[in-house]
Formats: sequence, structure tokens, C-alpha cells
Amino acid sequence: MSKMKKVIYETALIGNTNSDIFHQNVNTYLTRWQNENFEVDIQFAANNNQALAFMIKYRMEPAI
Repeated sequence: MSKMKKVIYETALIGNTNSDIFHQNVNTYLTRWQNENFEVDIQFAANNNQALAFMIKYRMEPAI
């Protein structure tokens, strides 16, 4: 069995105090990246009314 590695192609940091705009921006990146056949990791954080999402676009590729 060959070993695989995570190859990161792009990252995005999305933040907003308006929840509608925040969700729209996250969904825009998520939809576009998934339509390009990439995997996506998302980490969320919030502090009072500020929401943040750190997104990573990647593919698992064979380690050489």
C-alpha cells in the first residue's frame, strides 16, 4: 500500500460580523472548491458577533 500525503493548493480566511454574508462567503468557496474536485477542511471560530472560518483546499496524493 502506498503512502499518501496531503497537498495544499489554497487557503482562505473568512471573517464577518454579519452572519448572512459570512455563510454566503463560506458557501461560495466550499462550492467552488468541491466543484473543482478538491477536498476541503474548515475550522470555525467565533467571538461575540465575529465569526471566522479557516479553509484549506487540498488533495491526497501519493507520497514519492
